[in-house]
Amino acid sequence: MGNYQQKSQQTQTAIALTSQERTAIAVYAPEIQQAVEQYKAGLKIKDATVYEYVALAVLCRNHDLDPYNGEAWIIPGSGVMVGVKGSRKAAAKQLTKGAYYNPNPRMLQHSEYANYGLDEETPPMAKVTRWSGGQKTETYETNPIVLVYLCELTRSDAKDVWIAQAEKLTAMTGSYEKAIEALGPRPTWTGIGIVRKHDKSKMEIVQLARKRSESDALKQAFNLPFAVDVERGGDELAQAGDVIDGEIVRNSDKSTGKPSQLAEVVETEVVEEVEEIPVEPEMTQEPTPEPAPEPPATKQKPVVSSQVAPVVGGKLPVPQPPKAAQKPKVNPEGKKAEKPTGPIKDTGEDIDLLALKRCKPDTWVIAAEMLNKELKVHFTAGQLREAVDKKTGALFTPMSPSAWQTAVEVAQEASKSK
Repeated sequence: MGNYQQKSQQTQTAIALTSQERTAIAVYAPEIQQAVEQYKAGLKIKDATVYEYVALAVLCRNHDLDPYNGEAWIIPGSGVMVGVKGSRKAAAKQLTKGAYYNPNPRMLQHSEYANYGLDEETPPMAKVTRWSGGQKTETYETNPIVLVYLCELTRSDAKDVWIAQAEKLTAMTGSYEKAIEALGPRPTWTGIGIVRKHDKSKMEIVQLARKRSESDALKQAFNLPFAVDVERGGDELAQAGDVIDGEIVRNSDKSTGKPSQLAEVVETEVVEEVEEIPVEPEMTQEPTPEPAPEPPATKQKPVVSSQVAPVVGGKLPVPQPPKAAQKPKVNPEGKKAEKPTGPIKDTGEDIDLLALKRCKPDTWVIAAEMLNKELKVHFTAGQLREAVDKKTGALFTPMSPSAWQTAVEVAQEASKSK
């Protein structure tokens, strides 16, 4: 009995909110704080931060979702996701009284792939991470399509309206064929669910393909009040099975097995950003030297207007700088532009670091991967966002250009402290 009580106390200590976490969520409403404590104790999501629990609580409160029923999920480092059950619940609320929707999934035959734009001749590459005997190996492998499901979803309320319109048009035209030609086919929403060889999931591939096709069809048939990520749902990680950590990248060089196109694109983007740095001041400030003198006056007279000649006494005026040069020049941030001082390295910062600051990652996951690679640090997406929040004094900072600048500074400090 004593051992059981000791283990129970250890479990409660592990899932209880720390004083720092309680302080971080103190700005939220009491019901949000209570939900965060309940979700952390009940869901026990590994590596999930308190901010992600807050986001889950707000999402569930605003859209009446139940995370214990698989309607919403936390994917650590990526934020919150709505599962297919949450999409079904939101769709059902938009139906009229007594109406229903009917998803009809079926397996798509290989001969039908071209009809839906599925290209199998050049499958993308995936960076596959495997662990064996405590050793981590990463390889690039082709990631072909394994299974595709097609879901044709119909709504009874939309079908009833279509039938009523067809009857009216038939009565007006006297021909059912003409009425259908004018009205169009019955309303049907089609969703595609694709499963590739290295997709990260714990579901069976048939379940995964069916789920993705239904989610895609629901997203088209209903105006869901939240974003639905068809390719990455939290419910895909909640089923039993093995997981292969796969990361989709662009097509690779078959001779080397590495994503050469991806490397070329990244390199090109960096070079373009660096080349634009000395050009920006030139666009905001006119050249200081005066223009070169014009040709002799005898050649310029034909272009002088009749209104200017009397003023200058029949002589050509001295060339003057354009009026635009007299206006104060400002950069995109609203500050006066300074005269270019020379090459980019004269600014005192490393050219690679400046190029890194000008990148625009879309998510915290991409931001952490870029900083880990370029500055040799070890941040997860959640850790990076917490460090940025701590530096700026904000909470649950979304990825933005200003947040990226702060993240680069945080990573640079961490790199120097090693």
